[in-house]
Amino acid sequence: MSMLTDILRPAVRRTAGNARYIGFLGRLGREGRLPDWLWRRWPVYGDFELELPNGGSVRITGAVNDWLERMHFFLGMRGDEPETYPLFMKLAAGSELVLDVGANIGIFTLLALASDPRTRVISFEPSPAVFSRLKANVEANGWSGRCEPRMEAASSSAGTVAFDTAGAHRSIHAGIYPLRVGKVEASPANITEVRANTVDAACEGKGRVGLAKIDVEGYEDEVLRGMRRTLEEHRPHLIIECLPAGPCRNITDILKPLGYRFFHIRRGGLEEKRRWSRTLPRRRRTTSSPATPACPRPFPEGGGGTGERKGAAAHDTGRIEKMPPHGASPAPKAAGVKGA
Repeated sequence: MSMLTDILRPAVRRTAGNARYIGFLGRLGREGRLPDWLWRRWPVYGDFELELPNGGSVRITGAVNDWLERMHFFLGMRGDEPETYPLFMKLAAGSELVLDVGANIGIFTLLALASDPRTRVISFEPSPAVFSRLKANVEANGWSGRCEPRMEAASSSAGTVAFDTAGAHRSIHAGIYPLRVGKVEASPANITEVRANTVDAACEGKGRVGLAKIDVEGYEDEVLRGMRRTLEEHRPHLIIECLPAGPCRNITDILKPLGYRFFHIRRGGLEEKRRWSRTLPRRRRTTSSPATPACPRPFPEGGGGTGERKGAAAHDTGRIEKMPPHGASPAPKAAGVKGA
């Protein structure tokens, strides 16, 4: 079977899986007219345009049938985090410097760069294979001059760390080994050593950080420990994903003394959380809800019944509280912590 797959894959890349030839399927998927069982299994290779909430678009290049690429090809901006994207773009547009920690192929990096021609981005992605696609996506959109992709993990100290790449087509499950979240057993073949650095060191002297998105599969508290100076001096909005088994209490302990408030980003808007919550979604979906940095309240561990899992945290909540509901049209993320 493996030999047959190897033989057929090049043909699929050129024909049935080539994004150039299956654009009509992508349109049907984005219109909600394609069955889930079909798009979840249909391979996607090559280049395609991702339409944005503001009417623009970004180019995704060299898709290799990774889950994240397939989801955005067939579902567009409503596929992964529709309640987060518009808020994220709104906050990024007013930021001199945006951090994308756990950038993967660069969806949030591209959104930040598309939001404002003055916004610059520093992107952290330690996986060599995924980093090459992140860099290619930035270059394909002509934004290399405003983005600094860094092939390293953000951590509490500089050095090296073990990293689980999670294998082919599963980059969304990759993370520092051993993984603190997730149920997939690590394969020794997927463990590699990667360089690590602190956010403080990477950002020193490069401008004021206005927004940071952190999605690192349970390593979020270590990232925050390595950006203490940035948090104290720049007071950025934060959007952090914190899965049920993640370090939610540690995140709270780090941000609470700094005066951060915490919110879930839901489809109906932001919901401030004033106490610890272990409410979990009935089932995991492709959306998430964040928290915002500015409230001395703990950030909840769980998301809502719809499956939102991100949270936002913010000091200056004026811009966050004026955000419209994230209902029918996809909404951007708020600064803060994501929850599962």
